Amino acid sequence: MPNIEAISSNHHHQIAELLTCHYGKSEDFWLQRFNTWWLKNPAFNDLSEAGWVILDNKRKIVGVMGNIPTRMTNAGETIVARNGTSWFTLPAHRGLGMHLFFHLLRSDRSPVFVTTPNETTLKILTSLKVSLAPRANAGEKKMASFIPLHSQSLWEDITLGQNKQETVLHVNDTIEGKISDTRHDGKDVLQPDWVVDQLSLRDTTHVEIREINSAGFEFDRLWKKTQNDYSFTNVRDAAYINWMVHNTNHNHLVLGCFLTGEIVGFAIVKISQRKQIFRFVDLWLRREYWENAMSALIKFSVSYAHESSFKMVVIPHFHHSFTQKLTELGLPKIEIGDYVDYLHLPKEMNSEIHGSNTYFCDLQGDNDIW
Repeated sequence: MPNIEAISSNHHHQIAELLTCHYGKSEDFWLQRFNTWWLKNPAFNDLSEAGWVILDNKRKIVGVMGNIPTRMTNAGETIVARNGTSWFTLPAHRGLGMHLFFHLLRSDRSPVFVTTPNETTLKILTSLKVSLAPRANAGEKKMASFIPLHSQSLWEDITLGQNKQETVLHVNDTIEGKISDTRHDGKDVLQPDWVVDQLSLRDTTHVEIREINSAGFEFDRLWKKTQNDYSFTNVRDAAYINWMVHNTNHNHLVLGCFLTGEIVGFAIVKISQRKQIFRFVDLWLRREYWENAMSALIKFSVSYAHESSFKMVVIPHFHHSFTQKLTELGLPKIEIGDYVDYLHLPKEMNSEIHGSNTYFCDLQGDNDIW
């Protein structure tokens, strides 16, 4: 049997060396990752497992499987999920790598997410019959609503993550026609006021959007009011928000929605300067204010993205209700690739989890935490 140990802080520098050799970057890059994954993670404590390493007979690390714990709520109970990351074994020891994967899956109480699999991992997941995370959308395509801010956005192939966008679906006729006219005018960039006018947004008179640099008790109050909206979802309290705000590994913008001064929701946005895309990666709104708060977020997003010379705002459908709600607000829809979010559930949870009572965002697994 291979010599497998749980990752401790004593392993960090050796793991950083190993991952640098495989993935590139630098050792400091990986040490900063470890700082976010574990030391600053509100789900991590003295009993948490950071992952596992394989040691050779000289106690040199020859393989690693990282685990990023995250807090979730399941039927009112807070549990800790495992999120696999950075699985790598040196070629000479490749046959031992599966032991690391089984350590990740071996948990009586923790759901396990694998959301950034390569081709080899996909084959293993399929052979082990690990299922895709349940979604309420029919089929296996990820859907999103989008707002084009640049006339070429509808005619070019758009890359979102690793997925090449080739087909625009259900394009709003009014926007498509106006963009066509704009192209004839020789103008390339759509003005934000004009874009907002094409949509069917709700009244936002009393809704204020604020950039959040530090989350306080108001986010804890919001979570207490909304934590039972779905049976199985991420814990979204102040500690979670601050973990995202201070995640230096990715450029996240946190937007709080306030109605007459009271917080009613928030969005976490990934700002991709290279791809010129303003993409929501999490969205959490009180149901009774959903349309008004969402309308205010859309207005803010269009203005912010325009000022940053972005080409598109993208809002993935984290729940099946988004499809109808965002369509009613006038947003066209696109496919943004296949689902590759896999979820291994403990036996007692298998029958309880389905698409209608879950709410997953694009921060599952190690997405945008890696």
